[in-house]
Amino acid sequence: MKKFFQGISSFFRRVGNWCKSHKTLVTLLITALFVAIHIPLLLNHEIWSDEAVPWEISKRITPENIYELNDAEPHPLLWELILVPFSQNNFPVITLNIISLAIVSLALFLFLRFAPLNPFLKLLFLFSNAFFYYNPVIARDYCLVPLAIAFIGMTYKNRHEKPLKYGLALAFLSQTHFLMYGLLGILTLGFMVEEIKSKNNAGETVLNLLKIVLPLGLSILTVLPMVFGSLENQAILTGKVFESAESVGYERPGLIPTILTTVFGLDNSILGITALAVLILFVLHLFAENIKIAIYAIISFGFWFGVLSTLYQSYYCFEQKCSLIVIIILAITWLLALEPKDKKENIILRILNFSEISKFLRLYMKNPVMVFAIILVASTIPRTLVNATYDLSHSFSNSKANAEFINSLPKNTVLIEGDIAAHNQFDSAVFSQITNSEVDIYNVLLDKYLDVNYWLKYDKRYVEDVNYMKEIIPKVEIDDVLKKFTELSEKYEHIYFFFSSNRTACNNYEGSTPSWLEGYDKIIELDTDSGVKNSHSPTYVFKVK
Repeated sequence: MKKFFQGISSFFRRVGNWCKSHKTLVTLLITALFVAIHIPLLLNHEIWSDEAVPWEISKRITPENIYELNDAEPHPLLWELILVPFSQNNFPVITLNIISLAIVSLALFLFLRFAPLNPFLKLLFLFSNAFFYYNPVIARDYCLVPLAIAFIGMTYKNRHEKPLKYGLALAFLSQTHFLMYGLLGILTLGFMVEEIKSKNNAGETVLNLLKIVLPLGLSILTVLPMVFGSLENQAILTGKVFESAESVGYERPGLIPTILTTVFGLDNSILGITALAVLILFVLHLFAENIKIAIYAIISFGFWFGVLSTLYQSYYCFEQKCSLIVIIILAITWLLALEPKDKKENIILRILNFSEISKFLRLYMKNPVMVFAIILVASTIPRTLVNATYDLSHSFSNSKANAEFINSLPKNTVLIEGDIAAHNQFDSAVFSQITNSEVDIYNVLLDKYLDVNYWLKYDKRYVEDVNYMKEIIPKVEIDDVLKKFTELSEKYEHIYFFFSSNRTACNNYEGSTPSWLEGYDKIIELDTDSGVKNSHSPTYVFKVK
């Protein structure tokens, strides 16, 4: 038996030694497995509007109109520019997700190969919300963040010897997502302080600062016009989103519930409280290891929390936003591993060593920062895997089925929207998959045709339209709808009318089918997992002509 265990131990030791001597090959194999696991998820995923908007914008981008198109989409430009060669050459919309998977896979390879972290922590990061499902499958600009962090980690150690490379990495981070601007700002400031305090001559210091400031400054300059140009139209910044939500009973949560909810996407139960407590311990032990990196962490986390808790107020706080805090943890632990420990015992360390028990725990854990990082990253894995599995077997947005229904309709057809509840049936996600150019969509309440250009602007104008429809629903009479049928009948050979089962344009009707529609064929009555639907209730489609 002793020889058996010795043989097992020897086998794993040889495997470990082989892996160490073939790091690149092992990393390639793990990355290939990562891609293989995500391909079924990618093929089954249905895009939603926030994924489709950049794709549709990139189809229309020219140097002259780029800021005009983005007047309600104040995100950095890089993601849309990456999409341009594909969208403008008629690639299918799934190309979005393929690009996202490719970018995250490259980031994963660089992280696994070059980050000087514990192998177990690396494995946890692989399955966390930072890398698994959210960013490789849900194709948005978030997918660029892990790659930017990998570039920063790889250039950080020699940042003062090769400041231009570090500056380019920071510039790349500035083109990812605004929630990362806290980390971006403190890394830039930290480099500048270090450079000024260095023993370099004045000329060398100025040159190194310019190598950071110029690429980063040029990058920021491309973003600022879009930010200031869109402030007036942003539905969240103008409060229009909250006005619309509150009109249907949404109550804004307080600051503390919002913070608890935003920690890794957990709710404000014991899970959220525990995660927040561990995050605090993580930062405290960072101070004991390296005050500079601890300050970097506080600024990065504080900016992230501040934006979500004050600006978004947890409204639309999806897990993809929450994945960014795990990416910040990745950045902090990577940079910490490259920094020497503070030689002097600081006040935080003395507080943490206030008793023999605390000293014993710190000695026993050996590296408390990594232990708490492991707990935090691991806490995101169950929910990530559950949501990935759900997306594999369910329709995410139903955009594919909606588009297939429209593509199947005959030429010279109009679809009439009868209420607000059905209003979100045809957003940019659906339009991006429509190939039938012979079908028009008309909203009877707004009294106008809708196309993809309307859905590219989820801004205060769109929210005002929705609120307007809420106000006039009780005032719309059956005669008004029938009159519109008559008008459109002169123009179209085929007319379809659709509405949500809980509300229609006709006197705010409550029920399944208004009596005046009983003479028409109900061609679709859909559940929440197929076809033309609303996220709150089924949608019925009637063939009127």
